[in-house]
Amino acid sequence: MIQLPSLPDEVFAFQDLKEDFSYAWISPAQREAYLSAALGAGRSAAANWRGHALDEELARAGVAVRCWPDAPSSDIHSQILWDGGTHQIDIFLPTARAVGEAMAGTSCPLAPEQVKDAFLAHEFYHYLEYSTGHWTDELCPPVSKRIFGIFRTPAPIRRMSEIAAFAFSREFCGLPVHPKLMDYVLLYQRRGLSESELLGRMERLAAEYYAACGRAEEGLL
Repeated sequence: MIQLPSLPDEVFAFQDLKEDFSYAWISPAQREAYLSAALGAGRSAAANWRGHALDEELARAGVAVRCWPDAPSSDIHSQILWDGGTHQIDIFLPTARAVGEAMAGTSCPLAPEQVKDAFLAHEFYHYLEYSTGHWTDELCPPVSKRIFGIFRTPAPIRRMSEIAAFAFSREFCGLPVHPKLMDYVLLYQRRGLSESELLGRMERLAAEYYAACGRAEEGLL
């Protein structure tokens, strides 16, 4: 059995932040502020919706939830389609099943149905953004981005939405670990890598976050 580490959500949220097209223009002193705002938004929304059946809420809002027996890619979990008259959430069951099977061999087992619920919760947060027109990146000022090294233009940090959606999913579903750690477990098992290699990767992610955001390293628990 793989003993999964206890890491703060910020470690995984930072990996999402780095994927933003405008990450390079976020000053080191401000990185923690973007992470905190996005994580706080997701957790606050989860508290507001706790006790609600998300599938029923979506049905009342006219949003179709489709659970597909096949996935276009082994890496895709779910998606929201919000274009004109199309308001739909797609959940790809093979991925939920694969993640659940991978997590069964860890200290934090999850059934495929629990993983599916986590996918739905993630997309529900995006539904809240689309339906209200309020976006998570609005919680922080845009960065000042240079174009062609000369002109400056404001650029919002769009990846804040993903950070918040993961936080919503974890908080609403009561997941024992961050959803991105579940993906790492699946990836390492598919590659036939060892527990020590997985834990080594987690240690590097944690060290990178603490160094980039100027925090003292807490280590793996």
